[in-house]
Amino acid sequence: MHASLAELGDVFRLPQPVDPLPNYIHLADALFFTADGTPIAGQPTLWRGRTSAVDGFILGRLQSDALA
Repeated sequence: MHASLAELGDVFRLPQPVDPLPNYIHLADALFFTADGTPIAGQPTLWRGRTSAVDGFILGRLQSDALA
């Protein structure tokens, strides 16, 4: 059991990068929409999320075809 527990600390013995990658992203004035494009919140808000959980993004603003 001692050997098993000792192995758990091995991750801390590995060399770490000089500049570690960020774990979180922060957005100001974020807007949230449902899958069909309906806004969830009526006003922009602050948002914080894990970079490992980001699976897509959009550059620009969503708008209906009638406004385009």
